[in-house]
Amino acid sequence: MFDNTPRTFLGAATFHVDGMTCQRCKAAVTDEIGRLYGVGMITVDVGTGTVTVLANQPVDRVDIAGAGQAGYVLRP
Repeated sequence: MFDNTPRTFLGAATFHVDGMTCQRCKAAVTDEIGRLYGVGMITVDVGTGTVTVLANQPVDRVDIAGAGQAGYVLRP
């Protein structure tokens, strides 16, 4: 994470996803992030390689980045 980026967020936050190139990638990233407590909505744009997460409870950015267990690198 970047030093000037708050660790937790509430509301919307956008992350860049390295290696996401297809609809299967989109589904894998959505599934992993969707399992996290506090995540309300996820919008994935394969074309730009971004995922926007809407949190209805405070969510830790490290947990979102950890969703990369699906085989992708997420960064703020």
